[in-house]
Amino acid sequence: MVRSAIFSMLEPYLGGARVLDLFSGTGALGVEALSRGAGWVDFLERDARQCAAINGTLRSLDYAKQGRVHRTQAERAPELLEGPYNVILMDPPYSYKKLEPLLERIGESGLTDDGSVVAVEHSRHQDLPMEVDGLRCIKQRRYGETMVTLYHWGEAE
Repeated sequence: MVRSAIFSMLEPYLGGARVLDLFSGTGALGVEALSRGAGWVDFLERDARQCAAINGTLRSLDYAKQGRVHRTQAERAPELLEGPYNVILMDPPYSYKKLEPLLERIGESGLTDDGSVVAVEHSRHQDLPMEVDGLRCIKQRRYGETMVTLYHWGEAE
């Protein structure tokens, strides 16, 4: 249900989009973005087994030429990757305590550009700012214990 809600919010931004999937896990969000028309996805995941699984999924779904898996921590994205991305997906573990500082780094980095959106899935108990370094909250929805916060970078929509 949450994934469907995220992609309903992101639908206007996905056509041919360049997407960054931070905290990829199984890669489900990035693969969903590809299936909904994104042109490219960079997956960041620190677990080697999950990286291998994402690569396998990309090959089996014939998306291997539309994505790259990076075995690293999400915090390293601003220094490792060259932006801008149209869409950034963030689904960190609920225990992750550095979400706001990471949002700040993303807002300050070249990972975003005018019109970029950042979708964050997080615990409803974790309050996120309405604005952070150029990112402005444009939507926020609650689904049980889960919140989805959507940020827009740049000029007002």
